[in-house]
Amino acid sequence: MSEILDRQIQCVEREIAMRRAVFPTRVAAGKMPQSAADDEIAAMEGVLKTLQFMRQYESVIRSAVKLAREQMAPFQAAGLDVDEERVEIR
Repeated sequence: MSEILDRQIQCVEREIAMRRAVFPTRVAAGKMPQSAADDEIAAMEGVLKTLQFMRQYESVIRSAVKLAREQMAPFQAAGLDVDEERVEIR
């Protein structure tokens, strides 16, 4: 999965660079408010931080998911579909 995350991180980094290059021209032309440009770049920087966090803690995340699946197995085997918000009987 690290290869996938690395590729996604590189893609988001390119997108941020592109926005930093293009948005000033759009703002100057009156096609985009500065606040919108700032918000869009900040959003992509947030995506980048999320992906970097996932890459850094990939093994911990995988272990947590595995543990959660193991803990849910008895409920699922009993015909219960359980998540944080609901319980359904199949």
